[in-house]
Amino acid sequence: CRKPSQACGSLNRAYRAARPGEIVEVAAGTYPDQEIVADPDKRSSRDVVIRPAKGAKVTVGELVLGSNRDGDGPRALTIERLTTAFADQGVQRPVTAMPGTRDVTLRGLDAGNFTLWGVQDVRVLGGDWGPCYVGPDSDCSNAKIDAGPEPYTTRNVLVSGAKFHDFRFGPGCWNDGADCHFECMYVNGSHDVTIRNSRFRDCALYDIFVTLSGPDAARVGHRNLKIENNWFDTPWDEDGPGTSQRRRSSALALNWCQNSPHGYQDVRIRFNSFQRSTGILNDPNPECRFENVRVTGNLMAWDGCDDRWSYEYNVWSTGLRRGRCSGSDRIAGD
Repeated sequence: CRKPSQACGSLNRAYRAARPGEIVEVAAGTYPDQEIVADPDKRSSRDVVIRPAKGAKVTVGELVLGSNRDGDGPRALTIERLTTAFADQGVQRPVTAMPGTRDVTLRGLDAGNFTLWGVQDVRVLGGDWGPCYVGPDSDCSNAKIDAGPEPYTTRNVLVSGAKFHDFRFGPGCWNDGADCHFECMYVNGSHDVTIRNSRFRDCALYDIFVTLSGPDAARVGHRNLKIENNWFDTPWDEDGPGTSQRRRSSALALNWCQNSPHGYQDVRIRFNSFQRSTGILNDPNPECRFENVRVTGNLMAWDGCDDRWSYEYNVWSTGLRRGRCSGSDRIAGD
């Protein structure tokens, strides 16, 4: 793999051939699906870096780290500036990180979505995520941070400086029996996740939907979740073909506890900017446990207060209705 005339045939082979701290340069071109799995010889904390050669545009099919739920995801790896192919118009292919993936950085990728499931110490830095017009058999999905199976609990994930856009219902969503529930990002059970400095636009139903759904998420709960310094636009309602409007008040939601004994602990929602007619959807579910959830310094529409959360120094528009949740909040008008 150390001469262009003897280049590796796959990213997985290049990852294994590279020594810790070395750079793998990928020649310009379009490549098939790529899967990178663990290399038992990678014991150093110095990353192997995979990136396009200077001036090269590199397109791959789907990019998958790991192959199953048994923990064979790679470690000590940085992947930069790769693009995934389009499976169809409005359907860009995904990036998936499976259990065992650890100490991995995805920097400046251009893909339909990412799925982080059973990972640890993963950073998504920048990048363009979308479009994905979902349907029953779509080759993309929402961006997901998911709890992971035992013993691979998702923890310590950073998403920073990324753009999420055009996660919408595709034509197949209007077929009988189709069940399309969508948002730009889905966060389902995790520890130490931070989503910051990112932009969300043209999302269906929600920009970020945070939930506890299924046994793994119930086992994990949410702990030390930070959503800060992001920009959210108003989501689409997707009522039917030709009738969708950008009018939902649910840019961000924390709900659906699914009988988890942990619920939400130590959550910070702070310094985010929302369009005038959207904000945080309050979940009236009395079974949801909220402990130390603070909403601080946001610009958003007022749609009521949750007495299990604390509020301070928020500025509320009257795009929905008029009100505030603490004495330090302010009302900005329409």
